[in-house]
Amino acid sequence: MIKLLSEIALQGAQKMNKTVDMAHQVGKKEGKKTCQVIIQFVMREHRKEIWRLTKESEICKQMGVCFTEDLTVADKKPLEADPGVIVDM
Repeated sequence: MIKLLSEIALQGAQKMNKTVDMAHQVGKKEGKKTCQVIIQFVMREHRKEIWRLTKESEICKQMGVCFTEDLTVADKKPLEADPGVIVDM
């Protein structure tokens, strides 16, 4: 995952180990089907930057990789009201 994120964010590739707090897969990989991965970033600003970069990333399109948010209802409400708000998690 660090390698993929480094390819997407070339200017931050050297710092990627300090940008991602942890990443782990959800469920078991079955055959060629990929499994979901949850990534926790050190800072919300890092998440926002990666999120922005992945939307138009040719690497993601070529690899068939899609980044989505997986937030609880309680965490989504403040973000919907004001996308600039920082939610304590």
